[in-house]
Amino acid sequence: MLDDRATPALLNRIAGRLLASAPETQNGVMKLIDYERHEVEVGDWDPTALEVFAFVRDSLAVALPDHEMEHIGSTSVPGLRGKGIVDVMVLARDDATTYIHIHVIRARSDEAIAQHGLAEALRNDPSLRNEYASLKQRVVDSGTTDPTDYSIEKGDWVVRALDRLGLPPLPEPGPPPPKTPQHA
Repeated sequence: MLDDRATPALLNRIAGRLLASAPETQNGVMKLIDYERHEVEVGDWDPTALEVFAFVRDSLAVALPDHEMEHIGSTSVPGLRGKGIVDVMVLARDDATTYIHIHVIRARSDEAIAQHGLAEALRNDPSLRNEYASLKQRVVDSGTTDPTDYSIEKGDWVVRALDRLGLPPLPEPGPPPPKTPQHA
């Protein structure tokens, strides 16, 4: 749960500002690109990763003033070769309950249109909202507790809902991540 200063509207403004103000360069650094699963390629460490992290940290700090953010992963270690993906860890206080799942999606992409359209439809159509809420409860009641499995169980409903609403399909997800010992 976020405090009153971090309302959904504020988070949306921050995300929009983050997307709108992320600088693009000729070299492709600090450029937002569509997320796609690719074969792993390891390259030289890029010092602009530190600037990208600082930009993201400072942007999120407005909405999450009581949270620390830490640059982790290979891009946080000068000179360490890696995939070139900036990993950000948000640290909540022990007494805080904060769940944040930030999607960075290219504006006007089919995925953004689908996500926005589905959210609007769920907000505005009580029967669609109730149908989805019932499905979610059935998935949990069936014993599904793993977040990836939960998403997979809802997948067919989401595909059908997007189709009924005339929205573009979401991109195919890659294979699920391996289960960690705490999720196994």
